[in-house]
Amino acid sequence: MAAPKQSSLSIAELTDLYFTLEEPGERDAFLQLLEPLQGPDVDDFLRAMQAQDEDPCMRAAAAEMRLARGQVEALDFFAAQLRQPEDELALAQAVKVWVAQHGAAAYPLLAAIWSDDGRDIDQRKEALLGMETADGARTVAELLRWCAALGSAVQIRADLLEAAMLCLLRADRAAAHAALTKLRAQILAGSLAPPQQAELDALLSQGLDLST
Repeated sequence: MAAPKQSSLSIAELTDLYFTLEEPGERDAFLQLLEPLQGPDVDDFLRAMQAQDEDPCMRAAAAEMRLARGQVEALDFFAAQLRQPEDELALAQAVKVWVAQHGAAAYPLLAAIWSDDGRDIDQRKEALLGMETADGARTVAELLRWCAALGSAVQIRADLLEAAMLCLLRADRAAAHAALTKLRAQILAGSLAPPQQAELDALLSQGLDLST
């Protein structure tokens, strides 16, 4: 595969070369060759690819490469993916980039996704992982409050509880044990339907086993 040796290629030449590549692996290899090149033509190419490429993974790769070049406006691409992701892979990359760029300041937006009942479960779980990376102590405090509030819930999502439980266990087993013990007692004493009560009891029992 021919590759440009300098950044003097025009945007038209870069585009023509890039779109002769049909396999994803070839396009990835081209990006690796493109990465060290500098110059306005290369910047124009990356900007155009971020905006127009049919492959969302390639758009994301172009945006991330632009960020590495100091073009902070490319962060808008990832902000848009956090608001309305094209797929789960796009959201995972957006969370990773958002945390890398903002550190602990990334926490509020990710926490809003985690707490949004309208979001897909996988999106909420991905946001929780980002919260854990951005600010672990704040995430633990939030999850402890969240678990405490579940005791009076009329319906509990086992998949969300599992994600929260695993996060707590990774961060603080003692705090996780206390929270899960209290929640299990509340669930067993509550009015959930027997099948859900049994499912949650089994899940919490597994968590308690892991916390000791």
